[in-house]
Amino acid sequence: MNDLLHQIEIDAPPLRVFDALTRQEELRRWWNAGSLVAPRRGSVAELGFRGRTASFRTSVDELEAPARLEWTVASRPATRPGVR
Repeated sequence: MNDLLHQIEIDAPPLRVFDALTRQEELRRWWNAGSLVAPRRGSVAELGFRGRTASFRTSVDELEAPARLEWTVASRPATRPGVR
């Protein structure tokens, strides 16, 4: 399995960025309206796209506010029959 490390500079306080990645209402505001997430280590986040016709699940492996977040993709994107 390949690892993906993504690092970008953002002009915002670290806790605000952390919340934007870990809190459901914040993640829905900027990236994925179909997100189901909980800011707890060991939880499973579901990221749904296209009206939740395609989604994938990630486990929250590390969660240390405000500087560390690790997700592992638990299932690949799945699409419902008839959806492209």
